[in-house]
Amino acid sequence: MAGLVWGGFFQGSMYSNYKDSVTFSDTIGGVAVSEKGTLELKNSWDANIGLTLQAKTNGVILYGGPFAYMTRAKAVEKIAGTIAGFPFSGSGSENIKEKSNFGGFLGF
Repeated sequence: MAGLVWGGFFQGSMYSNYKDSVTFSDTIGGVAVSEKGTLELKNSWDANIGLTLQAKTNGVILYGGPFAYMTRAKAVEKIAGTIAGFPFSGSGSENIKEKSNFGGFLGF
């Protein structure tokens, strides 16, 4: 081994808002059903920070290290439609974040 080299990194990204919808119409058991659902993702971003360790052995560079990751977004859901001619609607929102913030990587 020629020696151990280390360094740190930081990376972040911001994403534009995203919106999509789906429309559904069918007859289920003789009952007419139609609905439209919309999902919008707002204020999406992520960031990661970590440490890289690198070593060269027999002409091959090995690297790896730990990192921490964070992501955030807001999901807004809306649904509206009819069942047998009776209207219904609903909406909700949820803040999205990751379950686990830590990981690692290896490579050569």
